[in-house]
Amino acid sequence: MTQSEIREIIIKLIYPFLLDGDTNYSYNLENLDEFTKIKPHELEYINKVISTIIESNDKIKAIVEKNVEGFELKRIYTVDLCILYLAIYELVINAVLPKAIAIDEAVELSKKYSTKKSPKFINGILAKIVKE
Repeated sequence: MTQSEIREIIIKLIYPFLLDGDTNYSYNLENLDEFTKIKPHELEYINKVISTIIESNDKIKAIVEKNVEGFELKRIYTVDLCILYLAIYELVINAVLPKAIAIDEAVELSKKYSTKKSPKFINGILAKIVKE
């Protein structure tokens, strides 16, 4: 699988967590169509990222809240929050990926999974985070 495909899986799996606090992502993972294509090392990486995002929820949430102006978190589409959480993981918590790539990947995910306005919204928030 490509890293982009793995990111897609991750946002699908953190969606229930951000929607209603469901932390049982392993059950959801096994029910994904892509599950049979995931190699063991990719599965290990996916589990690591998701568990770190869940453990870092308060920190990531605070970063999002600090950088969205005029929006309450409950008004942001859940899929956009998923994309932001993953991008913040890549930009702040596990900052090994070049910032431009992390932002570009988040924008591309928003083009695929969210509204027409979401790429600009997500890019703006992530640009603020990078400037901090």
